[in-house]
Amino acid sequence: MENKKDSNYEEVTYSFTYQSIEDVLTAESSYIARSLYDVAVEKPMVTSFILAEDDKHFIATYITKAFVDIVSRLSAYAVDGTQYDDEPYVIVLKLPVGRKKGVDSLIMHELQRAVVAYILWHWYENRLPDVAMRQHQIYDASVAMALHDVYLACGGMRRRGSYF
Repeated sequence: MENKKDSNYEEVTYSFTYQSIEDVLTAESSYIARSLYDVAVEKPMVTSFILAEDDKHFIATYITKAFVDIVSRLSAYAVDGTQYDDEPYVIVLKLPVGRKKGVDSLIMHELQRAVVAYILWHWYENRLPDVAMRQHQIYDASVAMALHDVYLACGGMRRRGSYF
């Protein structure tokens, strides 16, 4: 994460590498595969996500698609410098200077979780629709949490009290 100051706001850069996303993807998919293995009547041959060369192209494609969708949902806070066509994948958000310290790491965690869930959603889409639906829900929740954290960091909008 890199910060550029501009009066009350600064540009915060969230950078992800293919390897960092692949590591989290392997861990999360192994957890899913292991949980499916425990409840399956016919035991599958593997308990983790296997990455072949074809899968790496699939993952790279869906990383880009995930970032396109995420940036469109965070467009009110995204600024120039966002790059998701090539590695490193970068999202630049404009956040207030006086935000709490932990907000940046929370946003980064939710963004990475959203990207991994997006890839798994599309990976399981034709294989296991129930798992794909669950990953889609995790993706939506992660993007919503990232947006919520950004909104809280920006302080929201004060409204007049209503006494009705």
